[in-house]
Amino acid sequence: MASENKRATASWIACCAIWALGGCASTPASDGSGAWPPLSPGTLSATRTAQQVLRVAFGDREATLNCVVAVTPESINVVGTTAAGMRAFTVKYDSTGLQAQSHLPLQAAGQLPPPERLLNDLQLVHWPLEALQRHFKGTEWSVAEPYRGTRRLLRAGRLVAEVHFTGADAWSGTSWLANLESGYTLGVESKLLSDAR
Repeated sequence: MASENKRATASWIACCAIWALGGCASTPASDGSGAWPPLSPGTLSATRTAQQVLRVAFGDREATLNCVVAVTPESINVVGTTAAGMRAFTVKYDSTGLQAQSHLPLQAAGQLPPPERLLNDLQLVHWPLEALQRHFKGTEWSVAEPYRGTRRLLRAGRLVAEVHFTGADAWSGTSWLANLESGYTLGVESKLLSDAR
């Protein structure tokens, strides 16, 4: 148990360091990604940090990432690294806007969606349903939970993405997302490291 905690702490520190270094070189998220405008950090109504394993699959191409998600009322910071410790992407969203950076070889190889799309996915998985519904009100987007453990995102009445949860809290469990529009799946294994309201 102690060794697992040490590894988790070391991974978290490494990811934070990588994010800090990468932040200086990040550029505004590009248009045309297909991503919807993210929810503001305060809509989570909590300060949380989670360590995650993301498994992204495009057809027969797969990538596994170690990821840290840190949310405060003022900002959202997400950093993903490969199993070898190479930076895959960083995302920062605050009052100044959305900043995202990709590790281009991975994205060019078709192994990763754009980082702003990954932020959408993480918010679709982790944000409260009510916050998502308020965010989409009056737009072509809508979100619902027709069954326990299932969340669906629609655009103009057409199913775009579906999320399945294996536990009561996606922040401390396993979730699976299928993006039907872009043709990829995302498995999320999440471990909550800190939680404050």
